[in-house]
Amino acid sequence: MKQGKDIGKYRVPFERLRWICPENVFQFECTSDIEPIKEFIGQSRAIDAINFGLAVERAGYNLFLTGLTGTGKAATIKASLRRFIEERKTQGITFDFFDWCYVYNAA
Repeated sequence: MKQGKDIGKYRVPFERLRWICPENVFQFECTSDIEPIKEFIGQSRAIDAINFGLAVERAGYNLFLTGLTGTGKAATIKASLRRFIEERKTQGITFDFFDWCYVYNAA
C-alpha cells in the first residue's frame, strides 16, 4: 500500500456539504397555503388491511394495529373509520362499534 498520497483533493468545503432547495421551485409563499393531503403516504398496505378488516362485519372480528410511535396509527385508523361510517350512512346502514382497546407502551 502506498503511503503519503494527497487526499486533500477529495476534501469537500463545508459550504457544499448540504443542498439548499431554491425558493423559486415552490408555488406557495407559506406552508400554511398548501392543501393538506387526504391520504397517508406510503401506507397503502396498511390502509388495504384496515379496509379489509372493516368490511368484515361479523362479531368477534377485530383490527389490531401496531407500529412505532409517531407513525400515524391513530390518525390512520380514525380517518379510515370516519370514511367507512360516512360511506355506510349514505347507503342507509348504521351499526355500532363495540370495543376500543388502546395500549400505550405495553413493554
